[in-house]
Amino acid sequence: MLNEEPSVVHYKELEPLTHKENSPILVRNIATKEFLVKKKYDISLLTNLERLKEINHPNLPRIFEIVTKEQDLWLYEEYIHGKNVNELLLQNQLTDTQLILELGKAVTEALMILHEKKIIHRDIKPSNIMVTNDGLVKLVDFDAIRFYDGSKENDTTHLGTIGFASPEQYGFAETDERSDLYSLGVVLNVCSVKAFPKEQLTTNPFLKELVIKATKMDPQNRYQTASEMHAVIVNQLNHLNDSTNSIQKTPSVKKYTTQFKDKKNSATPSFLSKFLSVVPGFRTGYYWKSIIAIVWYLIVLLAIVSSWTSGTWFDKVLATIDTNILVVLPTIIATNFMDIQSQIPFLSSKKIYHKIPGFLLAIIIWILLYSAFTSIATPFHSPEYLETRAQTK
Repeated sequence: MLNEEPSVVHYKELEPLTHKENSPILVRNIATKEFLVKKKYDISLLTNLERLKEINHPNLPRIFEIVTKEQDLWLYEEYIHGKNVNELLLQNQLTDTQLILELGKAVTEALMILHEKKIIHRDIKPSNIMVTNDGLVKLVDFDAIRFYDGSKENDTTHLGTIGFASPEQYGFAETDERSDLYSLGVVLNVCSVKAFPKEQLTTNPFLKELVIKATKMDPQNRYQTASEMHAVIVNQLNHLNDSTNSIQKTPSVKKYTTQFKDKKNSATPSFLSKFLSVVPGFRTGYYWKSIIAIVWYLIVLLAIVSSWTSGTWFDKVLATIDTNILVVLPTIIATNFMDIQSQIPFLSSKKIYHKIPGFLLAIIIWILLYSAFTSIATPFHSPEYLETRAQTK
């Protein structure tokens, strides 16, 4: 669906996913409660993004809506909960030959459908390849895509990332599907030895010839189609599986390798993945947020358990409710769990001068609610519990 103006009514903005200007924003569909990513693109990409929206493929993010207003364009696409290949490399979770080949196989499958539509990605690199928590590989970020028809001698605009971009992306010729295959060849080499082919070519027997052919300077000497490169990768995987010298895998790599193979099952997010996608601290997949969240949740749990040291079972129920109002409720509001801020006056506004009184109002309501509950609950506590609580103060 293509709208003429932003669908602010349909989506609730939650938080930016990076600290960069024009960062993608995590949003939530108010009607379906589904999490999506809102990205801003140049209006010149409208036609290509509309072509991309027609594609529904497991190795590409699903585009749900394209919104335009004057010279601005917003795209609402599937939120991918996982890590990009660059992050996996930094954590040494992508060192296994089979895993690298499975990665290449998945990317070529995404490219096969893109190239069939005459769409060239032009910016294939580790940070633009995601691995979901369910092990599904997805090729993302379409800032540089273009439509290829073979009618130009070179590209009007030169885009791509230095080191991964093919020679023709610097203006020597028009980019085509072989440009994407060049970039993928570089990615496979980086996954293998963490260096560009011109700096250090992989010596891995299952990857070396694959990388050499994909990264030839002359496009005529490379793989000519994604399906051709895909067939070679599948052949190498078969040889690897038959080989008795297959590299031993660490447990974390085994996990990802198994998930890459089981695409049918991994296409449907697991219960844990769905659950974590709404839990504050785990929604965006950033480690530092997750660590803070885990520490805080442990503190809350400790506070609840410590209130159970004495008294009857009813004392413990009241104490649990007390702790939840005191600690859990403000956490829910502050982190906008389940989009609760949209239900609170002023907090639902995007304007900061509205949000400040909104938070003040929420604090006042919280204090009144806690005071009221404490006053109501105190007469129902057992003498033993009240005595113990008085001694701890």
